[in-house]
Order: sequence, then C-alpha cells, then structure tokens
Amino acid sequence: TINNDDAAVVHLTLLDATKNEGTGGTTDFTFKATLDNPVQDGFDLAFTVTDGTATDADDYDVITTSPLSFTGTANEMQIITVRVLADAKVEADETFSVSIEDTGFSSTTAPAGTLTTASTVVATIQNDDAATLSIDDVTMVEGISGATTFTFTVTLNAEVQGGLVVNYTTQNGTASTA
Repeated sequence: TINNDDAAVVHLTLLDATKNEGTGGTTDFTFKATLDNPVQDGFDLAFTVTDGTATDADDYDVITTSPLSFTGTANEMQIITVRVLADAKVEADETFSVSIEDTGFSSTTAPAGTLTTASTVVATIQNDDAATLSIDDVTMVEGISGATTFTFTVTLNAEVQGGLVVNYTTQNGTASTA
C-alpha cells in the first residue's frame, strides 16, 4: 500500500491591500488564489466576501462567482475581483474580507486532508473624499436703536457620514461687541 502523504495549499493574497475609493466610477481589488502543488483531477474552491465596515452593494460588488475551479496544476492561479463603488461621501476608511476554507472544495481523487486552504485577507477602502464649509458675508443697515440680528449661512458642500459639529467665534473688525 502506498499512502498519499502529499499536500497542496491554496494561498490567498491581495495585490494592493489598501486603495482609494475614488469619486467617480469604480476601483477593483484583485485577490489571487494560488495552488502551490498539483492536485489530481482538480477541484472547486468556494470563497466568501464578508462585510467589515464596508457593505456589499453599497460600497462594493463581488464580480467573480464562487466557486473557483482549479484544474489542479502546480502554481495555478485564480483571480477574485471585488469592485469598489465610488462615492463623494466623507467617511471613515472601510474594510471587507475575502475568505477561502477547507470545506469549500471537492475532488474525487484527493484524500481528505491533502488540500488545506483556510485563509482570510482584509482589504481597506481608503476614503479620499473631502468636504468644505463656507460662510456667507452679511451686509445690513445697523438701525437707529435696539439690536439688529445678523444671520450668517454656513454651507457644507458634501455629505459627511455621521454629521459634524462646528465651533465658531466672532472677531471684531471695524465693529465691536457691546
């Protein structure tokens, strides 16, 4: 009897772990699943993409369909593409992960335990958006008696996730406070 003591491992890597989100169009994150040794008759390997702080359909779309199909050739590589959707919202950097697991393959000839794959890789979508506050100038006649209210309009030019608080001060110019 000849016992099969060979092993094969699928290594999951990410070409660029961090990329800017962009403000128009899309940005692709490319994950490589590479088989290090041959596996007779090949196999299918399931993968999952899991939300971190980024969410599927709002922040990204999974382009590659699971499972990956390996023919079983040493150094064979399969690509998983996750497309990040650009927006103009100022937000924190966001993450998602891609995982492959031992239970995601099937091979009619590879004995149990000969293919190990458990791996998770985290991708970070860097926020590259900015927002600006502007304040309108106000010119009014001060009046003869009593107080005159000056209303200044502050405008935010882009969405900011979670909102923001603005502190302000006044400064004397040619006018002074009473």
